[in-house]
Amino acid sequence: IYSQPFMLAIPAGHELEHAEKITAAELEKYRIIGFSRDHSPSLYDAQLACCLAKGFRPTLVHQARTPFTVFQLIRSGLGISIVPKPYSRLPFPGIVFKDVDNSAGHLHLYAIWRDEVSTELVKKVIRQVMYEPFAASE
Repeated sequence: IYSQPFMLAIPAGHELEHAEKITAAELEKYRIIGFSRDHSPSLYDAQLACCLAKGFRPTLVHQARTPFTVFQLIRSGLGISIVPKPYSRLPFPGIVFKDVDNSAGHLHLYAIWRDEVSTELVKKVIRQVMYEPFAASE
């Protein structure tokens, strides 16, 4: 349905705040605040895959249930995180969002259905989601 790149979320004043270009491989030396696998399995897996694809296993120091908890932990100086770009629109003082080159990957959202058993409700949802512009896609 759509694909969103990842961004780096860091506390204001972090050494990467003024970096012009950041690659996913550079994040190996930092403590990472991740999403809870139990509560956000797709985000957990995407963060882990991003790091593993660059040849390192992230040092996960905390796992949080919600983006607001992740941001509070970052703001407290406990680590940094890799988050989907739409999170950068959340007003959270003390957090700086930085672009990471394409090496950080994307979070993808897919829809799967079987045409032969589609109900009218399923067909309506498919029309709405698949054939009208999706505001979150950039």
